[in-house]
Amino acid sequence: MSALTFCSVTTDWKIPASLHGTVAVKPYLMAASRDRLRQAFSWGAEPYAEYFEPGDCWAVRLGQPFHQPVQTGAAACTHLQSNHPHIRSGIHCLPLIAHGESMGLLVLDAGITSGDKVNLENESYRRITLEQVGLSIGNLKLRESLHQQSIRDALTGLYNRRFLEESAQRVVLRASRLQSEGEHYGMTLLMIDIDHFKLFNDKHGHNVGDQVLREVADALLHHARGSDVVARYGGEEFTIVLPDMPTELGIERAEQMRANVENLALHALGGALGTVTISIGLAQFPTHGSTVEALILASDKALYEAKRAGRNRVVIAS
Repeated sequence: MSALTFCSVTTDWKIPASLHGTVAVKPYLMAASRDRLRQAFSWGAEPYAEYFEPGDCWAVRLGQPFHQPVQTGAAACTHLQSNHPHIRSGIHCLPLIAHGESMGLLVLDAGITSGDKVNLENESYRRITLEQVGLSIGNLKLRESLHQQSIRDALTGLYNRRFLEESAQRVVLRASRLQSEGEHYGMTLLMIDIDHFKLFNDKHGHNVGDQVLREVADALLHHARGSDVVARYGGEEFTIVLPDMPTELGIERAEQMRANVENLALHALGGALGTVTISIGLAQFPTHGSTVEALILASDKALYEAKRAGRNRVVIAS
């Protein structure tokens, strides 16, 4: 038996035999926030809402297939009424469920009027198809979740050290290639440490310390581009790889991040936590190293120079 093929929820799909004869097929996927469903793709000319809340669909609310009544009214799904003033009985809302969790919804317009008979065999096929699609989406989400856990730091949501080192290696190789072709624009690597974090952690406790790590991580991300790799290197240390970033712009970006952290207004248990600052060591490819290891070593030495010079500053590798 064939099933809908989502292929990472793109337009690469096919209609199974059990759904032949339908006028429209509109799959929706549940957002990670669980507060809305988004249309994954559209087949058929009938207009449907691109987004709607879970409470707008009876099938999602009940966790079971819902056949729309002939007359529009309170018994019909709200997400259909704006585009279908006269809802036919052939419009079905079919929930996609896997492992007891709602993954999304499939809206089918079977083109059946109130006088037509429902083909029970096709109805059974559709249920089997829905189970297969729901399980496929559930497995895809589980695989994506496991992938994210393997490359992300659980506390801050930043990339972890393993992903950083692999990504930095690719960036350095690309920079080397561009340099040989005379098109290199620079590459900057920042090593960052939260100043006096141990004293801060001992004074306020580990829960507050974790909060500070998350807030600092968000502040660093605020001035990062999509191509930048922002990672938690370990403990209270962070590392940022800035591709295509010459020294002058790298210094400017590092200063923006330092100031952004210093301006954080941190509170816990209703009280202000005071100012948190960071020290930054900056290394540039190829001036301070042509390998990932050399750049990390150079930026790490510059970081300690920043700490010895009084902290809360950016120091360039010598």
